[in-house]
Amino acid sequence: MTISSSKSQWISILVIFAVLLGIRIYYIGQKKSMYVDEPLSISISNRNEYGFWSKNYELNHEYTAKELKDISLWDNASVKDALSDVYHMHQVNRDAPHSNFYYSLFRLWFTGVKTSNLNYIYWRGCLLNVVFFAISFFFMALLIRRFTDHWVLLSLGLLIAFINPASLSLTVFMRPYELQQTFVIILTYFVTCCIQAKQAGETIETKKTLAVGSVTLALTMLAAYINLILIGFYGLFIIIYCIRKKDYRLLGFFIMMFIAALIIAKLLYFDFGNLGYREQDATHNLQFSVFLANIIAMKNAILKLFFSNIFFGLFYLLTVIATICTAFVKKAKAHIYPILPAIAVINLIVFFVIMYLVPVDMKFLRYVAPIFPIFALSYISIGNRRIPKFVLPTIAALLLIFSLIQFNGKRSIVEHLDDSYIHLYRELQNTDSPIFLRGNTMWKFACVIPYLNDDSKIIFVSNFSEIPEKYTDKMPCIYIDQQGNDFGYYFEDKNLFIQRLNSIMYHDIYRITR
Repeated sequence: MTISSSKSQWISILVIFAVLLGIRIYYIGQKKSMYVDEPLSISISNRNEYGFWSKNYELNHEYTAKELKDISLWDNASVKDALSDVYHMHQVNRDAPHSNFYYSLFRLWFTGVKTSNLNYIYWRGCLLNVVFFAISFFFMALLIRRFTDHWVLLSLGLLIAFINPASLSLTVFMRPYELQQTFVIILTYFVTCCIQAKQAGETIETKKTLAVGSVTLALTMLAAYINLILIGFYGLFIIIYCIRKKDYRLLGFFIMMFIAALIIAKLLYFDFGNLGYREQDATHNLQFSVFLANIIAMKNAILKLFFSNIFFGLFYLLTVIATICTAFVKKAKAHIYPILPAIAVINLIVFFVIMYLVPVDMKFLRYVAPIFPIFALSYISIGNRRIPKFVLPTIAALLLIFSLIQFNGKRSIVEHLDDSYIHLYRELQNTDSPIFLRGNTMWKFACVIPYLNDDSKIIFVSNFSEIPEKYTDKMPCIYIDQQGNDFGYYFEDKNLFIQRLNSIMYHDIYRITR
């Protein structure tokens, strides 16, 4: 029985989608704070006059925290402003390591909204990722169907792809990575369709395939420049495939498609190809002098991920085993060989390449998480008379489910729920004292301003000495200084009592009294 003719199979898919959707909705509701890059997404997309990615706030002007939030977050609800922001981001988005693709969608998603309410921002921003997840789920179902028509394997494959903590973490993270995951899946589906069609003797060198492929490649590159690594490895596989088949016409067709994709990407984003400082980071990591340090950092990062949760770690290990087994799948299965082994091996290689290329101190899960759903394909063709096909994927799915269960009150393995550790802001949220802020790096204020009480009084100063000189009537007060500033010598002022309260991301917090 084919999958298209079985109601039970479609019901199973819908049930799994509903469960995965419900899990994502649950975790969105658990989000308490943002990673510093998330409010920057707002400032970059919204192109605020003042804000974390715009010009500095007025010095020696007393703001309320509500005023600062209003001008720093979503500050304009008009359609005209949204379209103007998208137009300007089409030329340059002011954030070189990323294209305008996600930022434009993010801006349009908030059209008609003027708010500084964080809970509302969390829900609306993350629901855009839920839309990306729904698209990913649809194409992942189509992709798995390319290799099996068994509803159990299809169901387990979808469960493995999207119940893993890496994928869940992207849904609650207002950054481009969920969109990147979507196009990793779409690109893999397109490559699979092309190779399987060629294996079946069909002609794919058509205008329609060229157009669809060019747009898919362009959007995949715009979703994340790091996708170029995956595109490169898929391209290498296609070159080898064409040469072995002696099909140079097909090779020329794919080269033409790639060139067309570059042109489309450039038209969609005029600054396409400018990686900014990330290009220097990647180039630096390619130098032999940092090879050993990078390998050690990569090893430590992978071990940290492995041991962060024993069940997630075992899933890692099982996936490597499954990928190796898939690499040696029998050639007799025409719809599986060579594309499925190639996809499984390529994505595992890409995992290690990305972990190597990202900076030593930034080897985080989010950079490799977009390729995690593809690992589900490694479980599709494993099995024989001794080990049924359902055993390993069932074990993998159970490991991922157990990985989400919290034991002994440990921090959730799903990331980006409370990246700023909201409990550290207790002193700031419980004080009625004026708050003075000092610092020249605007984006670091994104770690402070969104979490202040609306009625808190905020004054920006260029130097600590201004407080005892100009604002004696404001004492006692709270002083927040960006880390790295020279502040220690003020402790010698015997007229002041300075108490260090806490440190939050990039900032030290002090209470100043006379």
